[in-house]
Parts: sequence; C-alpha cells; structure tokens
Amino acid sequence: MNKTKKRILDKAERLFITRGYEKTSVNSIIASSGTSKGTFYYYFDSKETVLEEISDRLVDGMRIKMEYIYQNEDLDPIALYNRLFEVLNEFKLENKELVLAVFEYTNKSDNLFLRQKMMQRDLDDFKPLLAGVIEKGIKENAFHCDHPAETAEMFIRMTYTFSETMANIMIDENVENKKKELDFKMRFYESVFEKILGVPDDSLRMYNRKWEQFFKK
Repeated sequence: MNKTKKRILDKAERLFITRGYEKTSVNSIIASSGTSKGTFYYYFDSKETVLEEISDRLVDGMRIKMEYIYQNEDLDPIALYNRLFEVLNEFKLENKELVLAVFEYTNKSDNLFLRQKMMQRDLDDFKPLLAGVIEKGIKENAFHCDHPAETAEMFIRMTYTFSETMANIMIDENVENKKKELDFKMRFYESVFEKILGVPDDSLRMYNRKWEQFFKK
C-alpha cells in the first residue's frame, strides 16, 4: 500500500477510536495525517470510504490469522472449529476499540447498505475457510450435515447477526444489566450450530465468555 494512503488510514483509525466516527471530520483526518484535501480525495471518495478500508484491514488481519491456524495446526474437526473461533475472538479483543468504533457507526438504522456490503465481504473472505472445516468434519465423520458451503454461509450470516446484537449491548449505557441476555444468546447460537452439524451438546465454543473485557478501559 502507498505510504501516504497508509498514513491517512492510520491517523483516521486513531481518530475514529478516540473521537468516534461521527465526531471525526475529513478536515481533522487531513490535518492529523499532514496531507492536503486534494491528496485525501485522490485516495478516498469520502469519510465512509475511509471507514470501509479500515474495516477491510481489520477483516484481512482476522482472515490471515485464521487461515494460518487452518493450514498449520493438526487438530480434529471440532477442535479446529473451536480454535478458529477462539483466534477470531482474541483478535477482536486485541482490537476492541476499533471493533466498537466500526460497529457503533455501521449499526445505525440508516447504514443498512453499508452493513450489507460488509457482510458480503465477510462471506467472500470467510465462507471458503469455514466450508473447508465443515467438509473436513464430514469426511472424518465428526460432522453430520450436507452442503458444507451453504452451511458455512448460513453460519456466517447468523454470526453476523449475533455480532450486531453483541455490539448493540456493548454500547448500551446499562450494559451490566445485559450480561444474562448476552450469555443466553451465546449459548443459544452455539446450540443451534451444534444441532446443524450433528455434534454433541456443549461441543462448540464459538463466542468469547470473556466478553466483559470489551468494556474495560
């Protein structure tokens, strides 16, 4: 990536984290990155385009880590499935400020198109990987389902929905009162996926029980 473009993205990311997306202006990004307005608009159409590219970088980092686990760790299918989601959750925790900054903007009701666009990106990036894990499980008689690609797509869509729910709870002022709700939803989604894959109860651990750390400063 061009150094100037990377600097703009880096400075914008920091501003989105510290000020919030809504309170960060294009002018503040330009000033912080030491570029001109012409340079900014040479690389980006708008502030929202900057957010999209920052989000893309975040997702790329997740995918690279998960692909490494998939290709290099010798695990049985259930352990591999759980390990991939463990890495995903750890990555989100490591980047919690950015994750929340992105969700806080994209989850607004008038940003439906952007949310759909990001979900499609996640499908493109993660569907082949998850389908490969499910197919491996079917071949090794650990998973008992048909159509791994379609199952992977459904899982990603459901996980995206859960992530939106989790983000809304995280930015709620009364978040401490929502702990039981979130714990219930975590286990509910896992139990649904267990039934679809035909694995024993309590086999899957897809969501981070340490989610409270998202709220620690």
